[in-house]
Amino acid sequence: MNPHAGLAGAARKFVRKLGYDVVHHLDFGLLLRELEIDLLIDVGANIGQAYDKFRLAGFRGPIVSFEPHPACFAHLKSRPDKFGNWSRLNIAVGLKDAEQTLYFGPTPDQTSLLTGMDDPSKGSLSVHVRSLESLWPELGFDRYRRVFLKTDAEGFDFQILQGAKKYFDRIAGGMMESRPVPEYDNESPMTEVLAYLSAHGFEVCRVDADTVLPTTGICSNFNVTFCQRNLLLKLKPAV
Repeated sequence: MNPHAGLAGAARKFVRKLGYDVVHHLDFGLLLRELEIDLLIDVGANIGQAYDKFRLAGFRGPIVSFEPHPACFAHLKSRPDKFGNWSRLNIAVGLKDAEQTLYFGPTPDQTSLLTGMDDPSKGSLSVHVRSLESLWPELGFDRYRRVFLKTDAEGFDFQILQGAKKYFDRIAGGMMESRPVPEYDNESPMTEVLAYLSAHGFEVCRVDADTVLPTTGICSNFNVTFCQRNLLLKLKPAV
């Protein structure tokens, strides 16, 4: 018997209390096709893992990736663009346009605009943060009808989402990281994130276990996939 089974189940029980369940696989290709997504925004692209995932799932539309970490962006920019419609921008995205500090963590994928997991020995960087509301018209996102927003920003995902509020009518769906217990300073807990999504016309359609602690079996980090409520009601038989 797995000694961690009970602890692993604790995370599932937490999510179930909120009316959802934990799953480990999601057919992104089917989801994007059913939602008729014509633009994918990838915030916190790192070295392009999400790009690979969505291309493998069959998405051939334009992808705009944002990555503020200099080394990660250099690698991201060097990668080939097979379909000729992958834009990569060395920009930090957040709640509003402002100067902020980007803190480097133990590894490049733990870089965040929040403190708490930063490693002083790795240093930090002053960056000009932009909100999606200000970037939207500047980058021509207005010409797209249905956008999918993916964020992976180490505790900053909720602020990125809030910074796109003006264009929620264009965001057909999205996927963001969220934690039941925040790891970063000023990170919003999962309960607050889910309540905000519901209050603004979105419904959670999948909750995926992302990070499972090997010592306890507890899931400390989830990927939350959400869709516009009116679209999800139409898609229920298919998704």
